[in-house]
Amino acid sequence: MPVIRQYIASAITLVVHLARLKGGQRRAMRVSEIVGFRKSRYVMKDVFGFRQTGVRGGKAVGEFYATGHQPRLLDKLRA
Repeated sequence: MPVIRQYIASAITLVVHLARLKGGQRRAMRVSEIVGFRKSRYVMKDVFGFRQTGVRGGKAVGEFYATGHQPRLLDKLRA
């Protein structure tokens, strides 16, 4: 089973975590890069995130932020 997980870790570069917030809207809560696989666990680093700051008019409000981590695939995106 660990071999299959290593194949998955090498095949998938970015993971986007979506969530349904108050008011029914969906947001990308986190964009993370899979940077490796150690001890039967995926090692991930966040690239972007969403921080909920409150609820206004029955809907969740917040802001997106960058973590400062530059993903390895950045050079491929620029090309």
